[in-house]
Amino acid sequence: MRNWTPQTIVIRALMGMLVSMSTHSCLFGCSCQDEVVGESQTEQDAASDDPLADDSLPKLNLYIAMQQELRAIDEQINRTQRAVPLSDAQRRREMMAAVEQMKARKQQIREALPSAAIEAFIESPDSNQVVTSHVVALVRDLLAETINPQRFDPEQAYQVATRLCATQTTNQALYFFAGRAAFVTERFDEAESYFRRLAELGATVPDETWKTLALLRERYTRELEMRAQDEVASLPRVRLKTTAGEVVIELFEDQAPNTVARFLELVEKKFYDGMIFYQHRPGQYSATGCFRGDGTTTYEYYLPDESQREDARHLFVGSIEMLAPEPNRASCQFAIVHQPIDSHTKKGTVFGRVISGMDVVFKFAPIEPQMRFARPSTRINSATVERKRTHVYEVKEKIPFNEQPRLQLPGVDKGGGGPGS
Repeated sequence: MRNWTPQTIVIRALMGMLVSMSTHSCLFGCSCQDEVVGESQTEQDAASDDPLADDSLPKLNLYIAMQQELRAIDEQINRTQRAVPLSDAQRRREMMAAVEQMKARKQQIREALPSAAIEAFIESPDSNQVVTSHVVALVRDLLAETINPQRFDPEQAYQVATRLCATQTTNQALYFFAGRAAFVTERFDEAESYFRRLAELGATVPDETWKTLALLRERYTRELEMRAQDEVASLPRVRLKTTAGEVVIELFEDQAPNTVARFLELVEKKFYDGMIFYQHRPGQYSATGCFRGDGTTTYEYYLPDESQREDARHLFVGSIEMLAPEPNRASCQFAIVHQPIDSHTKKGTVFGRVISGMDVVFKFAPIEPQMRFARPSTRINSATVERKRTHVYEVKEKIPFNEQPRLQLPGVDKGGGGPGS
């Protein structure tokens, strides 16, 4: 199996628009992409030097004052550290204790600064460049739309972006990220309204975006109907106890019986116990089931795909897909998906979904296969079957390793798609 690239899971049309926007400074209202990703030192200096606004803007004044205090603390820390005497141990301890107190105060301000930026923007939308850049960067960071994302909190991103856009701002970046936040939290109607507002403000929204939204809205309606049926179907469940917390998976036995039987067999063999999530990309997916931790493991035999079935499930937040590098080459690796996917392939079988603990999944340690020995990763301490139906579970269809995969069915799209593409 090969490693999966970002293109295997990110919605191409929407991300294409992000790339397009990132290369045009006017869309973000600042001179370069770095200013959107995070405040540059120049911005911090500018904020620190800004005079307070008039009394009618108390929240903006508070934000500016907080930035000024941060700068003053940094300067005081630098002066104190330069003045620490080497010969007077008692004085040195006193001064370093003072430095630690200043650092603690600095951390307090930094933790409060995002909320202050949001309130300042709501008080006076688009009026202060530093505040605008700060709130755009905040939402983008929450959506893991950065070069090296470390977190993914789509619900918080949605809540923040909704408040910011309610001010009737004309900042296109905010409407874009509000649309993204609505999309990844499966609020497709709201996502469409944000992108339409973006178009009204002069941004070019690709036609593929509207097609993607329409397709996923239709699929999601069907998915909700199937979930209602699942609630009374007594579907099998598996609990993953990980180093980050517990995750409960419900298995789609009625739509993927062969894959579910194999997964249950592997769980009962303790196959996944001790395995790491060797690839966790915030906002994209979390992959596990590989002995080596590099995405190359297969075990015992291949599984024929069940994704061609008429009732096959699609990829939404928390969906579980048995990974396959090509048709009929799934074996033991699976991925938990972080956002809806317009899948253009039917190589991987969607065989379950997370019903509890998706917040835990979002907090898994970011990791790539090539970094698995150098960085901490999230480990499955144990995987246990919590519930299954009374019949015997048997893997009825197997493909031996020495057998060529079956030909793809006619008419099946061969394009890229989910994390197993």
